[in-house]
Amino acid sequence: MTRRSTPPTLLAVTSILLACSVEGERPNVVLILIDTLRADALGAYGAGDAASPNLDELAARGVLFEQVIAPATWTKPSMASIFTARSAARHGVRLEEHALPAELTTLAEAFASAGYRTLGVNSNPWITDRFAFGAGFERYESTVGIADIVNRTALAWLEEPSQRPTFLFLHYLDVHAPYRPSPAFFDVPPLRGPAQGRLPDAVLEERYRKELLDGPHVRARVRALYAGGVRELDAAIGDMLRALGSRGFLDGAIVAVTSDHGEAFGEHGRPEHGQDVYPELHRVPWIVHAPGLLREGGRVTDVVSGIDVAPTLLSLARVPIPDGFEGRVLLPLGLQRGDERPAITVGGLSRHAPDRDYVGVVWRNHLFVRERATGTAELYDLEADPGAREDLVATGAQSAVLAELAEIARRAEVVSVDPPPRAEIDAETSRQLEALGYLDASPAR
Repeated sequence: MTRRSTPPTLLAVTSILLACSVEGERPNVVLILIDTLRADALGAYGAGDAASPNLDELAARGVLFEQVIAPATWTKPSMASIFTARSAARHGVRLEEHALPAELTTLAEAFASAGYRTLGVNSNPWITDRFAFGAGFERYESTVGIADIVNRTALAWLEEPSQRPTFLFLHYLDVHAPYRPSPAFFDVPPLRGPAQGRLPDAVLEERYRKELLDGPHVRARVRALYAGGVRELDAAIGDMLRALGSRGFLDGAIVAVTSDHGEAFGEHGRPEHGQDVYPELHRVPWIVHAPGLLREGGRVTDVVSGIDVAPTLLSLARVPIPDGFEGRVLLPLGLQRGDERPAITVGGLSRHAPDRDYVGVVWRNHLFVRERATGTAELYDLEADPGAREDLVATGAQSAVLAELAEIARRAEVVSVDPPPRAEIDAETSRQLEALGYLDASPAR
């Protein structure tokens, strides 16, 4: 595989000073992917001090990206983008049966080519090795289980001695529906229904998601269950980081935390994810801790994309970046401000949204949305309206901005790629997906 010999453009941001890098052995790299985590569920992004203390501490000791746009609003296309540093239009993975094209170099393959030991523990059935997401990993195990299983699997592997640096990918599914936090993290009496008496949370949240049950306090209760799951996973990640630290694995290591997409709680009429591209789905966290490379407490204010994760981590680890990576290196910093570029996100084309195909463009404090089948367009001023509630197209305002973003969206869609390979969804994968609420008749992903 060929690679670039010169670093890509660097994105300048405010409030970060670059510490001098130290030549020597390459660092271990940990990429933590928290499935279905919207940015505003973390304390560091405004959710409150008790929401996620361990991840907040990591953010305080590292760099936090304030405006991160998920490449897609459901797992498979978004993870394809994160692993290959390409937009969905340039890797083509959009449907449930699609697999990652073999000709696209992945983040794990780039690390492996540089001599890294590559280990991945995944808990989402959409990104198993059946769909080629294990490409580049020496070990890639998929298990639908809680964070404790992910942690124990990875720590057992790390007991095996190795003289090589390690790239460790940890994918956690605990925040994903169904929202079932343990009593230690959510111990509140159930809601009382008008006829049923107390309604168990498991029944409530399933009816909310699958039957669009709504009413006084229902949505708030479901959102609280989700927040309880975030607190529980935060504690498990804190345990994992402490375990890695006690083994010396984190000495000089680079640790990054991000998500594939957010989660909706009826902000635009539907729960869960994948059906559209509004902020509750497209805005995700991204935290990078790199001691000796980045000063503590930095905040990146420009809009960035999930496709920038892979090249940024490779650059920090001094690993060559493969040709074909569309994402950019965002750290270390080097240029003056003004190098921001549009971020693209897509949604729809799934079993739960087969008749919708959305593309979103986030740029210069605006969100442009086009439903590609019908050509319907929307425009939102995210500075004045961060929840994207007031469609400016309906008012006729900001027509110049509308035309500019519409053209960006049009150019982003004009890409010729071969159809990706397809893989059969076998019975076991179907069972796992059904347990997560997929492959059924529910109204949203």
